[in-house]
Amino acid sequence: MRRRTAATPAGSRPREHSGARWEPGAGDRRRRLVAAPPRRRAGVILPATLLALACVSPAASGRWQAPDSAPIKPVRIIPAPRALVDGTAPLPGGVIWVLYGNRSAMRLGRVELSTGATRHSVAVSRTATCIAGSSRGVIALGLARPTTGAVEFLDATTGRRVGSAAVKGPVRALAFGYGGETLYVLNGTAASMAVTRINTSSFHVARAERVPHDSIGIVPDRSETAVWTLQRSGALEETSLTSGETLAALSTGNPGVAVAASPDGDRIYVLKRTATTMNVSIITSATEDVARLVPVALDSVSLALSPDGRTLYDFVGTPRYGNIQEIALARGGG
Repeated sequence: MRRRTAATPAGSRPREHSGARWEPGAGDRRRRLVAAPPRRRAGVILPATLLALACVSPAASGRWQAPDSAPIKPVRIIPAPRALVDGTAPLPGGVIWVLYGNRSAMRLGRVELSTGATRHSVAVSRTATCIAGSSRGVIALGLARPTTGAVEFLDATTGRRVGSAAVKGPVRALAFGYGGETLYVLNGTAASMAVTRINTSSFHVARAERVPHDSIGIVPDRSETAVWTLQRSGALEETSLTSGETLAALSTGNPGVAVAASPDGDRIYVLKRTATTMNVSIITSATEDVARLVPVALDSVSLALSPDGRTLYDFVGTPRYGNIQEIALARGGG
């Protein structure tokens, strides 16, 4: 396959109120998105509410980092257990499962979107690192041991284990394919990282393909013949699952934290961190242009999209608090 470079985002620059600018990337002709310096004005302090299950109020999530000229606020803030690590997209029955805890104890919690209550909690291995959910009603839980890894498959209603599969390295990130038949596993160490595919019916593990060693997040492309991996630097790279060839590469301009994709694969959402703010770059996968920048809460740890692609779920967590922030997107997920 022929190597493609990232498209220059001409005509697709972020809206003027975002305060971002485009500038040449170092050492090549590509351009990268650079966030504007933070304004001195503090964001909105969210109202506090006493929460159960060792949760804390949404106010503990800190300042909302929206541009002064066009504040963007979540349409709803859902309480979640403190020390939130990761979460699934909304699953059948209107629930989101979240992974939370620390090195001594990790748990899964089932959050009801209709009430915002965490009704069910399940203890899991303390080596758990990430979670993903399928529209088929299955949860995948990634485990990271010192040199090996595994994925446990759980029933999304009860949290009961229904299967497992071993992989050759510690699990760093998970993503289901668009039909839910395949789970994509980012696994490995700092020296070597790979993407492993697992059939979610038979739990058969397919051949792994190597990806950049500093990858931290993964989403499949629309055809599921390639995957996008997010690197710590904020670089986003597309790798063929048949040839291992790099098909595209682009920089999002800031250190990467997490990545998610719209349900149809048309948009890629990259969570990024600066010294004082966090934001999400919304990228059109077909053209590799940045369509929009969305400011999000400080201490965001993960992202997920609603089944219709019109709501972004921002998972926020520290040892003191946790919540899920719903952000309304324009039609088409932009």
